[in-house]
Amino acid sequence: MSFLVRRSLAMVVTSLFALACSRGGNGSPHRVHVMLGFHGNFYHSWRGDTPDEAGFGQDIRIVREILRVLDEANSRGLDARGYWDVENHFTYEEILPRHAPDILDAIARRVAAGRDEVLLMPYGNGLVHAMTEDELRANVRWAISNPWGSGVRDLFGQFTPIFRPQETTLSAGVLRVLHEEGVEGVVLYAAGVPFDSIGAFVPWLRPEQRYGATRIRLADDDPPLVLLPAVGIGDILDHDSLEKWLLELRELQTSGKVDRDLLLHVNIDADADYWLPKHVPTGFGWLPNVDGLSEHIEAVNRHDWAAFTTPAEWLASHPPEGETLVRQDLADGAFAGQYSWAEKFGSHEVWTVLEQSRLSSRRADAWSIGAPPPLALEAEGLLRSGRESSFFQRVIGLSTTHFGMSTPIVNEERQAVAERIVTKARDRARDAEALLAGVAAREARDGPADSLWAFEVRDARPAGSKGPVRSLLRLPVVFRDPPGSLRLEEDDGHLLPHALVDVEPLASGGVAATLWTMLALEPGVPRRLYLRPAPPARAAPRDPFALTNGRLEVGLDPTNGISSLRAEGHEFAAPGFLSAFVSYRGPDRPELHRSGPWRIEPDPPADGSWLGRVRLATRIPFEAPEDGEVAATVEATLSLPGDTPWLVADVEVQYPYTTKRDVLHTPEQKLRRPLDLRWIEVAPFEIRPRLEGSRSDPLRVWKHNHLGKTTWYELDLSRVNPANAEIDSFNHQVTAGFVAVSDREHGVLVAQDADVRSSFAFAPMRLREVDGRQDLALNPFGSYFGRQLDYGHSDGTGLGADLLERLSPALRPNGPSYAGETERFSLLIAPYTGDAPPEALRAEASSFFSGPAVVVLRAPAGLGTPGDLPHDLRDRIEHARHERPRDHGGGLLPPRGFLVSPTRGAADLVWDEPRDARVDGYEVAWRERQGEWRSESIDGARRHRVPGLLDGTTYEFRVRARGDSRMGEWTQTSAVEIGGVAVVEAAGMLDELPLSLTARLLWSGLRHLAVTYQARASWPRSRGSRSPLTPARPMP
Repeated sequence: MSFLVRRSLAMVVTSLFALACSRGGNGSPHRVHVMLGFHGNFYHSWRGDTPDEAGFGQDIRIVREILRVLDEANSRGLDARGYWDVENHFTYEEILPRHAPDILDAIARRVAAGRDEVLLMPYGNGLVHAMTEDELRANVRWAISNPWGSGVRDLFGQFTPIFRPQETTLSAGVLRVLHEEGVEGVVLYAAGVPFDSIGAFVPWLRPEQRYGATRIRLADDDPPLVLLPAVGIGDILDHDSLEKWLLELRELQTSGKVDRDLLLHVNIDADADYWLPKHVPTGFGWLPNVDGLSEHIEAVNRHDWAAFTTPAEWLASHPPEGETLVRQDLADGAFAGQYSWAEKFGSHEVWTVLEQSRLSSRRADAWSIGAPPPLALEAEGLLRSGRESSFFQRVIGLSTTHFGMSTPIVNEERQAVAERIVTKARDRARDAEALLAGVAAREARDGPADSLWAFEVRDARPAGSKGPVRSLLRLPVVFRDPPGSLRLEEDDGHLLPHALVDVEPLASGGVAATLWTMLALEPGVPRRLYLRPAPPARAAPRDPFALTNGRLEVGLDPTNGISSLRAEGHEFAAPGFLSAFVSYRGPDRPELHRSGPWRIEPDPPADGSWLGRVRLATRIPFEAPEDGEVAATVEATLSLPGDTPWLVADVEVQYPYTTKRDVLHTPEQKLRRPLDLRWIEVAPFEIRPRLEGSRSDPLRVWKHNHLGKTTWYELDLSRVNPANAEIDSFNHQVTAGFVAVSDREHGVLVAQDADVRSSFAFAPMRLREVDGRQDLALNPFGSYFGRQLDYGHSDGTGLGADLLERLSPALRPNGPSYAGETERFSLLIAPYTGDAPPEALRAEASSFFSGPAVVVLRAPAGLGTPGDLPHDLRDRIEHARHERPRDHGGGLLPPRGFLVSPTRGAADLVWDEPRDARVDGYEVAWRERQGEWRSESIDGARRHRVPGLLDGTTYEFRVRARGDSRMGEWTQTSAVEIGGVAVVEAAGMLDELPLSLTARLLWSGLRHLAVTYQARASWPRSRGSRSPLTPARPMP
């Protein structure tokens, strides 16, 4: 007899014994309470912005049904209550008033009647753990009340001061801010399935805590807040049904194991098909979990020891038990972390722009010192005043749905809206920065007359920063002719070390380069730099293949790329320190394709010997079924400045385009962009530090978040569950700048440069055990995949975990999002001695991440202008780099991945651009079948909506590229019938299950039936009617 069968039979026997002991509700004076939380957010990563099933029509349909069932139950005298946690900006403020005001009215009526409660969500639906303090405070305050009337106090007149962070995202320091804003507690998942916040990180909570309330901290100095542990759909399936779970909890009371009331707290998305009755095959109506909300209401009302409750009511008479400290940064995505939001290619794109809006805002603040009051006021308006300000756009740009939790991509419309919002946030901030920096440029006194370039630099660290910090500057410059010897000096003639790198002629004329230097900056102390011609100087001889500066020594070889990383006499590189690979599904199984040999080329600076520099390159070849052999290419330029204890790696990876045939269209996901789902993992620059950790003395991860908190957690999940000693993928580290790993004696820090590329959790990790030693890998700007965390330490059957892993749209590989994309990022890699990164190293890493404020004071005529900012110069150089003489030979390639998705009265067209630098736009054409073509010319977008179409009519669509004074080939014609998207039944997904899992699901139903049958037949009802609630009504 298998383990699963033995375990299931044992559970049936135990539950039947409990049933006999507690029959009639006798044996304990305590009750089992059920708290239902309806989590609402009608603005999804899964779907778009149309009022049908491809958008928020599903939300409206299901929430209306939830309210109808609750009201009907109450009208029959049944106990039926819950709470609503709904985000404000998109749902309460924009969607519901326009499309479903009846929902707002119904919730308000139930709240006023004392039946339901409303909790707090972040106003902008944002990533709470990745907010700065001002962004977090605004989200909490505006969630309560705001000028637009969408706060919970504005709408309902009352609220419960419990905060349900979107996607349960929390980090160290957040609880302090919440506490100061009047929040008394939070809702997080303490789950036994891979839809979890804390269940894998701490020993299984005692029943009094898990089935009640406790207190939580995320750092030693956090104020403890009340935690209401919640469970979701997977946990209910893990216990077979909600009613059977209630009986299990009742047994704890009647057996004397628990001498108090217990709470089963369920928090599920309000748009989940779970709340509705399911269409099941004839003869299977006895299965549990098929009658939706009605089933739960009937289960609670069936037993006189069971009752519904709400958060305020429960906490008024049930104080929290004990306290829990969780050190990881929390989110309820795949691998119990940031995977579902931080690791897609599209997420990198959106977050980079959002982070750059912060950088420009801080730099504008630095330039505001001494600025004329009228200009400072105008800049403040651009930065922080009103809904068009950079700050407001950033608050709504932080919405979790701009990043996930849909995998491997978000809905194509959501991606486009996200890009539009964060670009507006960045543009407003850059306008303010340019306005104030221009004042400094105009008022700067003349420097040396022969200066080719002159710059002013100011410290732009957050307010409150103290002391000097050594900052690396990398400034774009352009010359008319290749430059000769140069010198870089300050106002007082002090010479600065420098190097000129990446010197290249531009097609439009001139020579572009990047000027590197190091500068010690202090708050409020501007520095002026002058780049001047200098007499020819003999550079100190240097081995072009060596990277060493007396403090750090980097070994290179073709097999490993980086073979050694030595500092202070210690080796920090494990064997295979640098690796690059792609995982791609072959005919039978996923296959891991590693890079070939690394090509090593010296890349010495054109001017200056202060910088050691080497370029590495490699290919990752693999076979794609419809494309033959393809290859990802990785190029990494390693730079070692002066006497720094760190290395800079500038990486560019080009992923090959593979034919995309897959479209995800499920009850949750309507992504509306084709994919190649054979992609699984990408690792463009994986590094493996040499550290000594074990289960008994685990490695430690140091992380720095957007509240300025540097904290740590240990890789000790095996203490909770030995099955998690090895972890295929984890990302429990929010990284506002840097992350580090240590064995308490030595460590390696890795930082990102937000001017190039950034992510709020840029370094996913993988943990292995080798001969009892922990082997850790970091994957900057990549994504691992594999087995989800194990929850065998929980009190469930494991069925819910297996079903989620098979069916959840949040647990797919992110690899497909990288197909055909190019990504550039810049890393600082610093070995160090000790446990925590030294303060000076942290400061330098933070400066590498955010960089100082810089403005051009002087530039060669026609190549730059006083008042230019570095991003202006970079944009011009990039544009000039891609300018080519008109080539009238060869046609333009057609767009790839063309897909047409119908909606009410319109069609959404998406495509992937061809890799052809000449393309600057597209022509979209459509017609009724066999009718006359109509067309529209658009700029270089990858999507277009064609409105004004007739529902029920079939149209044909095609698109072609435009550029170089010509038009390309048309794509193949795609025909669709226009109209709203129909409901996709969740029950249909069961057809995808393997026979073994289907059998376990049926066995789960039998367990439920065996345990609840006698109770249903013989236990007295405490209230209400025996007749079932009215079945769900179809959506009109």
